[in-house]
Amino acid sequence: MKEIYEAQAGEIKKNISIAAAEIERLRDNRKLTSKGKKNRAKLLKNCKSLSVADLVVYMEKEKSMLRKLKRNFWRVKRLEEARKLNQKFYADPGSIYATFGKMLESQADIDKPKYDRVTQGTQVNNHTFTIIDEASSFWRSLWEEKGSGDTEAEWIEEVREAMEDVVPEVPTDGWNLNAEQVSKIIKGKKNGSAPGPDRIANFWWKKATILHKEIATCFQATAQLEDLQFPLWFSEGKTTLIPKPGEFRSDNQRPITCLNNLYKWYTSCLLAQANQHIETYGLIQRKQRGARGNCSGTVDNLLIDRMVCEDAQRGRRNLSMAWIDVAKAYDSVDHGWLSEMFTLHRFPLWLAKVMEKLASSWNTRIVAQTTQGKEISPTIRFKKGLPQGDALCPMLFILCLNPIAWKVRATEGYSLSKPISTKITHLLYIDDMKLFAASENKLKRVMTVAKNGMESTGLKWNEKKCAVIHAKRGQVEQGSGDMKIADLKPIKCLDQHNTYKFLGVFENTKQEDKQVLEAAAKTYLQRLSIIWSSPLSDLAKVVASNQYALPVLTYLMWTQTWPIANIQQLTEREKDHRGEWRKSP
Repeated sequence: MKEIYEAQAGEIKKNISIAAAEIERLRDNRKLTSKGKKNRAKLLKNCKSLSVADLVVYMEKEKSMLRKLKRNFWRVKRLEEARKLNQKFYADPGSIYATFGKMLESQADIDKPKYDRVTQGTQVNNHTFTIIDEASSFWRSLWEEKGSGDTEAEWIEEVREAMEDVVPEVPTDGWNLNAEQVSKIIKGKKNGSAPGPDRIANFWWKKATILHKEIATCFQATAQLEDLQFPLWFSEGKTTLIPKPGEFRSDNQRPITCLNNLYKWYTSCLLAQANQHIETYGLIQRKQRGARGNCSGTVDNLLIDRMVCEDAQRGRRNLSMAWIDVAKAYDSVDHGWLSEMFTLHRFPLWLAKVMEKLASSWNTRIVAQTTQGKEISPTIRFKKGLPQGDALCPMLFILCLNPIAWKVRATEGYSLSKPISTKITHLLYIDDMKLFAASENKLKRVMTVAKNGMESTGLKWNEKKCAVIHAKRGQVEQGSGDMKIADLKPIKCLDQHNTYKFLGVFENTKQEDKQVLEAAAKTYLQRLSIIWSSPLSDLAKVVASNQYALPVLTYLMWTQTWPIANIQQLTEREKDHRGEWRKSP
């Protein structure tokens, strides 16, 4: 289409140029050249005469045709762009939302950001590494370093004895896996889920039903082999680094690993067996609400958090709280500790053996955009850490933290006012932890228990992102200094003017509803603005609004107090945003 437009526009511009040259010749009364004779003959086909007046009229007609051609070109181009965008939206809406996210990042300070066709078309990345070693060196040193966990810690013996009481005998049964179970698991996976180095999409595994029986046999055989060794290609990953807010450095990235879909299929089968054992004996501490079914996760945690804070404030009671942030949590888990957790939780022997062998085979290559182009690093072997890319790893992580959760649960915590009087010690969602205590000294003891437990796991706190706060008789205690825990750097103590973002909600001694809702409303309207200024169809815009913009608000609907006046005001602003872009050409 572009080539046709350029050819037609070039022909029109040439005609205009010939007419302008003939007008100049007539005005200057110059002689005709051989080229001029050819041009006059061409002009005579389109003009009644070659007077200056007729030539001027002819030039204006050609200019009008050029403008019309240009308008038609851009109209057709926008229609083609809209057609492709809508096709891509219905095939893979996640990629469209990712594009919207990049546009929002570049227009973060604008109340009404617009859909940027340049950003959508080029996907320019201003952040690139110089060479692949710059991108991979930090992660290589992190993953290939031996873990610092301590499976011989004294405190773990109490948990071990408790687990032996809950699970008196270690299950010795083998793995019973059939084709129906394998088929059910693969059918539950997305067709377009990003494949790993083997590049085989789930769509083809679903269609190859004739292979499912043999695949089930192969999976089951891994539990029976005495000298089990997984080949490196099976558990190989392809890791992409996603920049976090702040300075562009290798260590300020989020590693996401694309694993082979066959591997993820296999680990999903293992996950089903692990979950069955966990649920049968109730092994996971109930305060851990991440990577678990039959609970609302963050919503449950935020509701309990609100209940505790309001209880202390309304009852004018003392309350000390701490927010814990773990540095590189998934990437620091000690493999020795992970193996010990399968023994401690008394999983079937075959499952413990398979997980130990599987962890020893984890490997990946980092893919990054550099000044040399797209580069791939040499293979990196995981000696510690978990590859973030399949459904099994979140369960492995919460399993490693489970003994710590039980130890913290045994502390004094904070007791709600009568007649409830329930003890609340902590909240936990994967690695996001919040601790509660009735005084500053008691909180310090609880934090010491949590710190020692996490160090046994191989995890370290990020003191800069941790915080504490103390309330005396329901009010923020003024003049409390930073808290010192063992050999850690001082942990910041919040005053009444500071907040901490926990599970997406700003908090002090209570959840700051006004600040939370203002931030959510701004993000919601910005997303709406991007969606409704895009060339998506009206139906696609409605779907995108429900899937991409509305969840910003619905996530908070269950936990925050929404004044009716604020909701009405937000509704009016939303109508303005939609109406403004619907009127746009």
